[in-house]
Amino acid sequence: MDINYGITYVPGVVTLIQATTTTSLTSSLNPSNWMQVVMFTATVAPQYSQTPTGNVSFYNMPSGTACSSVGSLTPFHTETLSAGSASTSTPTLPTGTDTILACYSGDTNFISSSGTVSQTVIPAPIASLSPASVSFGNQQAGTTSGAQSVIVSNPTGTAPLSISNISIAGTNASSFIQTNNCSSVAVGGSCIINVKFSSVDTGAATAILTVTDNNDNASGSQQSIPLTGAATSSIGSVGSLSTYAFFATANGCSSINGSGGITVDSFNSSQGSYALSHQNSGGNVGTDGNVNLSGANTIIYGSAYSPITCSGNCSTKSMTGYRTSGGLRRLVGRSHSLNLPATLRLQRRIRLRLPATRAYPAPADRYLAAPTPEARRSPWLLGSTAT
Repeated sequence: MDINYGITYVPGVVTLIQATTTTSLTSSLNPSNWMQVVMFTATVAPQYSQTPTGNVSFYNMPSGTACSSVGSLTPFHTETLSAGSASTSTPTLPTGTDTILACYSGDTNFISSSGTVSQTVIPAPIASLSPASVSFGNQQAGTTSGAQSVIVSNPTGTAPLSISNISIAGTNASSFIQTNNCSSVAVGGSCIINVKFSSVDTGAATAILTVTDNNDNASGSQQSIPLTGAATSSIGSVGSLSTYAFFATANGCSSINGSGGITVDSFNSSQGSYALSHQNSGGNVGTDGNVNLSGANTIIYGSAYSPITCSGNCSTKSMTGYRTSGGLRRLVGRSHSLNLPATLRLQRRIRLRLPATRAYPAPADRYLAAPTPEARRSPWLLGSTAT
């Protein structure tokens, strides 16, 4: 120590105060449409080094509101700072100009601060289709079903929904018909699309109903729902039906379902009328699925052609070629194995595919009592009548 100097201590207090911060606030999408999700990010910058901690609360307040004035108001989100920033998102901002206020709470080392951003929210329509799908079951092929309604609504939108097109497309679009009263849907309003099923062929049909509009202010926006239908075929209330071929392309149980005393036999038209020429033999049927015979006096005098030759109960887990139940019911001929796919070759050498159980009449001189050689090579069998 230098003898020329002396050291004395003066009592006193050293006060350390919190460093200041600056909070900035940004928007991920500005302007935004009504019901669009917007993310707000608050970044808290310190006066000196170190990283601020604590929470940031987000409010939608009138312009010029300070954090000290929010009082007991509830923020729409409160987030914890991570590496000096905090983010939140919301789709529920009102239309118009919203002032978003971010209030940093401060911590033991840093003083609170705030930031704002002016967010513009544009009114927009919000399209909704109900129900989510439309299904038609067991509609007779060749007929048109009753209408089922699809509701197009604008339940939560803040602007009119403008509809530019309504269409049906897909694999079986021609099997469905739509009519509508839709052009513009007011806020909170709705319109109706009526859909009908009208298939000329049996089996399942699928398509897509699509509405083109300005949903969420996006011109050309599309909303779609699936359409399904099942067309069946039956023969009823006829004294006699003559056909070149009797074949069902459905591949499930009871693809051909004979009941109530139905008989399938054959005749030779060269011998005159059916009454003179019919015989209790022949009359073959074919199917991609199962033949089911039930009820009294239900008889197929010919053979049944199916991919499966065994008989017995039929289910989705255990398919059989044919099943009989109740009263006198018989398959007089044999059950034959069918190789798929099936095609029909007529004597005029026209090749075609028939829908399930549809009758195709032909001139009387073309009916045969037994399959032709060509028919034997093909699983489609000629010369049957159902009575």
